[in-house]
Amino acid sequence: MPVSALVLTAALAAATPASVSHEVAVQHRDAAYQVSYRPHVRTEMKTVGMSAGTRPSTERCRWEMIVQVERQIRRQGDTASVDRLLPDAHVIRGDRPGSCTIGRDAIEAAHVAQRDKLQAHVTRVASADHPNVLADIDSARALASN
Repeated sequence: MPVSALVLTAALAAATPASVSHEVAVQHRDAAYQVSYRPHVRTEMKTVGMSAGTRPSTERCRWEMIVQVERQIRRQGDTASVDRLLPDAHVIRGDRPGSCTIGRDAIEAAHVAQRDKLQAHVTRVASADHPNVLADIDSARALASN
């Protein structure tokens, strides 16, 4: 019997509350910069198993929440920024009974419950990113002066 598969990918703004972020002030080469880190969440869901009429269903929704961190560097007082999606991804997995389309709200609620893990990941990536921030500022200044 065929396995029903449904793959959904969505950026879940509801799953990443605005309070999950990290802000840092950076002073570099006589200029002040504001660096913001925010989670960028992509969810993939796949329904596996089957549901055949009057027989018990074996459908399960397997989901993955892939969390990357989006960094934004802005010079104090400027509106322009240098944005970058950082490569260090954190994956949170889970599954639940039933199809993904029916259980979507419950899956999004599970993501909201992961707020502490999201904050920890954003903070960890931000603390390790300082040398890269300085290099990106220098690169942007070098390109702007050419």
